[in-house]
Amino acid sequence: MVAMDGCHGWLLWMVAMDGCHGWLLWRVAMVTMDGYLGWLPWLPWMVLKDLPRVEGRPGASLPPLDFEALSQELGARDGTPPSPEDLLSAALYPKVYAEFRDFTSNFGPVSCLGTRLFLEGPTIAEEFEVELERGKTLHIKALALGDLNAAGQREVFFELNGQLRSILVRDTQAMKVCVY
Repeated sequence: MVAMDGCHGWLLWMVAMDGCHGWLLWRVAMVTMDGYLGWLPWLPWMVLKDLPRVEGRPGASLPPLDFEALSQELGARDGTPPSPEDLLSAALYPKVYAEFRDFTSNFGPVSCLGTRLFLEGPTIAEEFEVELERGKTLHIKALALGDLNAAGQREVFFELNGQLRSILVRDTQAMKVCVY
């Protein structure tokens, strides 16, 4: 018997399971086996079975990308020349990049927010800082949430640099539960 590390172990377990054909993990394993990563010679055959294999370097059959044309296209669409990161993001993930640009055009730049704050929002009494640029930092403390109004909005109370503020925010999660 050949000693195997954890990666080969889970792949063999997946091969042994007959009911896992719908798993995304199963598809990832098949794509991995189809490459040139130096796996054990019998393992890709067990995973791929009758599926076609990619011969040669993955991506070699793709047409070359004209980065200059893509840069001009993005600049014309967005109104500003794209950064190298934006250009690569648009080349590798065009749909995701388009959704991101639509989001930032609606809500502004969100790169100054931490991931948890962006995805979940702050908890009550949580203090956090948002650095807009060097020397410009906002100190924010979430204070309270108001009741849901008929328009599906809540008043959010917070301190911004020590001053009490409130804004109306649409609460999409509450609207799923409320029936008027």
